[in-house]
Amino acid sequence: MTTVTIPAGPSYVLRRANSSEGVSPIAIRLTSIVQDAVARAWNTTTGQRPGVAALPALSDSYREAEVQSVHGGQSLPVPAAMREAAALLEALPTWCAVPAPMIEPSGAIAFEWDLGPHRWLVFALKGIGTIEHSAMIGRGVELHGTANFTGSLGKRERDLLRDLMQFKG
Repeated sequence: MTTVTIPAGPSYVLRRANSSEGVSPIAIRLTSIVQDAVARAWNTTTGQRPGVAALPALSDSYREAEVQSVHGGQSLPVPAAMREAAALLEALPTWCAVPAPMIEPSGAIAFEWDLGPHRWLVFALKGIGTIEHSAMIGRGVELHGTANFTGSLGKRERDLLRDLMQFKG
């Protein structure tokens, strides 16, 4: 079992069980990616990034997906998707709200911002170098699209985040 311990302050400690304790190689790799993302995020000027706050929930989602995959109802994310997810979390602007991460049945890693009726945004990563988005920013304003993802947010994704966080009607 992979555990995440988050003490007070920026000293995050991720402890990994050894592979003889029944931890899958992909879970071990996820822990390594999360450790790297946490270390890089704390080297920012603020030390407070929304992606860091989402990491424990991402670990929980992965564990749930791992349980579901045993029964055939879930695909686990490929390592490339996990790398993309870590890059996305690291690339989130400090002004945006913390997303709720989830592992979709297809194995895609999604991050959702749900800010009330008619105000939501989802970014999904599959490990193929693209980011998909679905958004509703006001009644009747639903947007969908796909863009290349190379580890940083493009203009469209940043605009969607900004519009979602600023929309008041």
